Amino acid sequence: MTSHVKRIKPQFQRDIKPYRDAFLVLVATEGEKTEELYFSFPFVSHRRVKVLPIPSKDGCSAPAYVLENLKATAKKLDLGKHDKLWLAIDKDRWKDQQIREVMGQKIRKMPIQVAVSNPCFELWLFLHFAPLPSSPINCSKAMGKELRKVKRTYRKNSLKPEEYESGFPHAMKEAGKTKVDKEGVPTNPGTHVYLIMEEIQKLKTNERYQYPRASPGLRRRCLLFRPKGRGITPCFPGTRSGEKPSC
Repeated sequence: MTSHVKRIKPQFQRDIKPYRDAFLVLVATEGEKTEELYFSFPFVSHRRVKVLPIPSKDGCSAPAYVLENLKATAKKLDLGKHDKLWLAIDKDRWKDQQIREVMGQKIRKMPIQVAVSNPCFELWLFLHFAPLPSSPINCSKAMGKELRKVKRTYRKNSLKPEEYESGFPHAMKEAGKTKVDKEGVPTNPGTHVYLIMEEIQKLKTNERYQYPRASPGLRRRCLLFRPKGRGITPCFPGTRSGEKPSC
């Protein structure tokens, strides 16, 4: 008598794309420390908006190098259509052509936006304590002197969030007075850093841009099919046990 044995098809694990519940805003900066400190302030980020500053390295701070740093970092991340890409560069040391070369660029069809400070990023810090100057400021060194007049404890490698948070609304208001040339670059003095902050605020509060949350069923499947030894975090899921999340 021939017995019929029902074959059971092998089940394979499905690759499920990990989820995250926060938007990601990449900000590649010309400076190695000051900008990174500022964009890492708790009042800048949010539980739904993670700001990732990308500082320059080894003194390579020309706009083209800042752009390459952004591209290199973006390649390592699974970016969504509502994530944002920014360059934060200074005007004082660079020719107009060098700045124009990094404007209008894209990564995976995602536009790269450029926030220029003229003469430098320290103008943005200055606006937390004082109005937009009425006359041009020659260079970053001169801007540093002006900043220390209104903030005596200023040290470029030692920014404290509690010293800037209360002046943030004032900085947004004053930076909004920035004028631009025919290329859209701020004239001296002026800064477009406030445009980065406006976009972050929009992502924090505008329901239309809420990052799509995973359904309970997807969350369960992520837990079921995740590789052994990996956990899931809201920001960058899939970190190995014991590792800190990327954000």
